[in-house]
This record gives sequence, C-alpha cells and structure tokens, in this order.
Amino acid sequence: MANNEKAVISLREIFTPLIVRVLLFVQTPASARGAFSATRKEINALLEEQKVLVKRHEIAQPEYDNARFAVIAWLDEILLKATFAENKEFFQQWQHAPLQVELHNTANAGVEFFDRLEQLRPSQKEVNEIYHLCLCLGFRGRYYSEEQDYQLIEMRRERAQHVPIAFPDLLEIERKKEHVTPQPYDIQPPPAKVHLRPPSLFWPGVILSTLAVLLLVWWFRPISNCGNGRIDPGEQCDLTASASLCPGGLGCQADCTCPPPPPGPSLDAIRAAIRPFECHRVEVADNIQNGVVNLFGRVQSPDQGREIREAVQQVVGVTEVRDTFSFMARPFCEVVDLLDPIRQRAQTTGASLDVHPQKGCDVTYYHNENLIVDISSPKPLQYVYADYYVADKENVAHLVPHPEQPENFFQDQLKLTIGDPTSKPEWKILSPFGTELVTVIASPRRLLNVAPSNNEGATSYIAELRRVLQDPTNSDVTANYCFITTADK
Repeated sequence: MANNEKAVISLREIFTPLIVRVLLFVQTPASARGAFSATRKEINALLEEQKVLVKRHEIAQPEYDNARFAVIAWLDEILLKATFAENKEFFQQWQHAPLQVELHNTANAGVEFFDRLEQLRPSQKEVNEIYHLCLCLGFRGRYYSEEQDYQLIEMRRERAQHVPIAFPDLLEIERKKEHVTPQPYDIQPPPAKVHLRPPSLFWPGVILSTLAVLLLVWWFRPISNCGNGRIDPGEQCDLTASASLCPGGLGCQADCTCPPPPPGPSLDAIRAAIRPFECHRVEVADNIQNGVVNLFGRVQSPDQGREIREAVQQVVGVTEVRDTFSFMARPFCEVVDLLDPIRQRAQTTGASLDVHPQKGCDVTYYHNENLIVDISSPKPLQYVYADYYVADKENVAHLVPHPEQPENFFQDQLKLTIGDPTSKPEWKILSPFGTELVTVIASPRRLLNVAPSNNEGATSYIAELRRVLQDPTNSDVTANYCFITTADK
C-alpha cells in the first residue's frame, strides 16, 4: 500500500545544502576555488531547489523568506571576507552584485538582520533556528568590532532558547565541568614503584651558573632613562640607542623624554571629507586607534565606496581605512533620503502611513503577477500620491493619480487599495525586472500636478517632489515606502 503522508521537512534541512556549499568554498584553498560565475550559478541552482521543496512541502512563504534573508546576509558576508585578501576579482564582482540586493531589495542586510531577529516571536522556532545558526557560523553584520563579541555571544545564548530542540548552554556546562555524554568508570592506576637514587648536583649547578651570568649581564647593561622624564647626575641620553624605547620609534629627546605621539585624525576632518559625496549614509566609528578609521553605512555603488575611502585616506593622521558598506543605487537612494525624515516624523506623532503590497515588502514578484497595494492611516488619507519607481532606474509610474483614476482625493477614508481587480487600473509585473520601489504620500492639501501620462522621468519628478516636501507649510505630510524585487518566471 502506498503511503500518502507527506514527509516533514524543516527549514534547517532546506538550507543545509546551501550552507554546506558555502562552507566548502570558504575551506577550499584560494587557488582551487571556482570563479565568480560558476559559484553564483551553483548557489542559484541550490536556491531554485529550495523553491521546489518549499512548494512541495507547503512551507509558509513568509517563514521561508524570513529565514532566507538571514542565510543570504550570512552568505554575502562570509564570501566577501573569504575573498577580500585572496581573490580581489571575485571580491569585487560579489561586492558589486550581492545576493541580498538581488533577492531582498536591500543593501543593508548587516543591520536589517538584527532588526528582523528582534521581531521574531518565540513560536517561530524554525526561523529562530536559522538566525541562531547564522550567528553561530560567524555572522557579525553591524557588530563588526571585536569589542562587540560579548553582545553577539549573548545574542546567540538568548536565541538558543527558542529553537525547535533546546540548545545546551555550553559555557555553563564547561563552568560546572558537566559531561554531555556518559563517561567511563574512574579506575585508579596502580601505585608506581619508587626507585631511590643518590642526589645529583648537576642540575642545581646549571641553574646557579645561569643566574650568575644573567646577574652580570644586568649589572653591566647600558643605562638609558628615555621616557622617565629625568636625567641622572652625570648622565647623557644615547639618542640612537634609545629610539626603540619610544612609541613609534620616534627617538628620545635631549631631556631623556619621549616625544609626544603624533595627533590622531580628527572626526570632524573625516566627516568633512565624506560630506561632498551625494546620496549616501556613511558614518564613522568613534573608536579610532592608531589612525585606523572604520566606515559603515550605505553608498550608491562600489565605485562611490572606493572614492570615499580614498578621500578619507587623505585626511592627516589616517593610516588605514576599513569599511562595511551596503549599496543602494540612484534614484532609490534619493527617494529614501527624501521620505525617511517624513516617515520617522509620522511614527513619532502616531500618524504612521502603512503601505503593504499583497505579498509583502522585500519579496519577489514574478512576471504578470498582479500588484495590489493596501494603504492605511490612523487619520483620513485625503490627497494620495502613489508611485512606482521602475527597475530601469530612469522612470517612475504614477499609480494614483492616473489617467484612468485621475481623482486622488479620499476625504474621509482611512484605507485604500490600489490595483484591486474591482478597481481601475489593474497593475501587473512587467519587464524590466530587478529592484523596484513603491512609495505613498498622503497630504491634507494638493501637492503636485502629476503628468497626464502614467509614466514620467524619475529625475525631474524627484526634483519637483523635493521642492514640494521641503516647503515648511507641508510639515503635516505623511509618507512610507516598500522595496520589492521583480523577476521573470
């Protein structure tokens, strides 16, 4: 008789082949690793296999997408670390096209990983397990400094309480000297036979001779007081011999003191070097030591990241520049920079605008799928401007108002659905495919005279949007946005 019951498969089992493949890549000597294109092809094939398993075993798509986000964030980070020094070509190609951008419409997974982690419920045990596994496999994200190791350890310890099978606290086990597995019976060894021999004077003599030689060397050592801030009577500093006693090998001064260390780089000077660059969110870590500067945040592209590093390297006192950058291309970075302050202000005042496509944000929508967007607000929407920034990075489609729906005033409505089959027009996913952005702005007054066609150049539209939104009289406007990825089937 055939068994019609479906085998139960966990998220961990789904992701295991991909994780094993990445770990194999990292452990393989650099000379034997595959090229970027071959490695990417293998990883994409494993991701496609995951989609089949998710569908076959009816795993909830949001749970899988959330777990995949964690694995992709870890994967991007570990591959970049493994190839940074040993394979610059692979590193640059992967840095230019990380999987997090392709699959999850973000270049800031190092931060968003922990935001998602905090939002996980204890009942989401399998997703918790994947995040815990990524942390155990070395994912650091925004906790890049060794001084933050304790926070990562505590995070792993806390998350281990919410995995499907209770995870033992290995640190506590070690402290108590408990055994994870049963141990053999303790058997005392038989007492050894004692063999008496006459005492030897050889080793005591060796020890005493060595001490005598060390005493003579110390007694006739050259004396230098460099660095102690004083000169003994009749003593002069041997400036050459004392150079190694001062930090940085700067040499001893005539008064037997070490010269002051060179000043470190100024944070203000570093920020001034970064300021001229456009459409970025680069921050400087405060803990600058020995002239080593750590940069983190978002840039437009790898080229802009390189230019920022070179500019910071020119600041006086900087010896090395390290960075952890994510990427967001134009015009998306311009729109996000424009709307983020408005979105944060609305959240502070309790007037947040919710924008929710039917499959959610940061997920993939496929060719010819309907795009339906639900909009809601705690106060009447009134004038609504909904836009869709296309993957070609050049055009923006106006969802509301639109030639088929020119009216965009919803006086008393708290909710609105765009693209519903009962409304006009319907919106379908078409080429070009890639990262795309849905934005919604709500205002108590009319803001824009939108072009009569449904498409417009993004550059000119953003310029007009900036002019209007920066007007102080429009401080009561609310806004929100949502990234999605589009792809062919």
